[in-house]
Amino acid sequence: MNRRDAATSFSPISGSRLASGAFFVAGTYCEPRGASTLLLATHGVIPDRGYWDVRYQPGNYNFVEFVVERGYSVLYYDRLGTGQSQVISGYLLQLPMQISILTQLLTRLHANTLLPPEIPHTIPKNIVTIGHDIGSRIAHAVIAASPSLVDAVISTGLSYRAGIPNSFGLGFASWGGKIASTVDEKWGQRGYDTGWLDQDDELAIWTM
Repeated sequence: MNRRDAATSFSPISGSRLASGAFFVAGTYCEPRGASTLLLATHGVIPDRGYWDVRYQPGNYNFVEFVVERGYSVLYYDRLGTGQSQVISGYLLQLPMQISILTQLLTRLHANTLLPPEIPHTIPKNIVTIGHDIGSRIAHAVIAASPSLVDAVISTGLSYRAGIPNSFGLGFASWGGKIASTVDEKWGQRGYDTGWLDQDDELAIWTM
């Protein structure tokens, strides 16, 4: 991935196969009194759902507190494999599965079958998906296939530059990922196999 000719010499894809299963996805739901619009938030590559609910200077940086104070409900979750959500093989967990999960969350929100009855909640009149970084790309893929699932989309941490056909691939290559369990043994202890990557170059982190 780090070779200068990686764009032409690196071919990591050997084919595709159908994958399915039932997985545990952790999330947090907040609803203020009188809310009619629900924001469904998908975080980026590195953080977990805490990205939306930071404790450092929450008055300046806490997204959840900001929107709830303004009358919006918010559901923010750990993407599969992150935070408190289930960890599965990195060879199995690819973007199509993350896209399918967001699709299911939106579908069940519309059907009012996502939140258990014992949790008091209002059926939203409007559902807005918001993403950061790869979370934005996941949301784009969902609405491209099923635009009726959302009333609006907010994308952050994402840009498109004309003339670069695969900006995501170039960005991923420059990230310089390494097998996570070789960077820190804690990843192997937590069930992350060799299909998971991490970054151990502090300088590379700062150049991203």
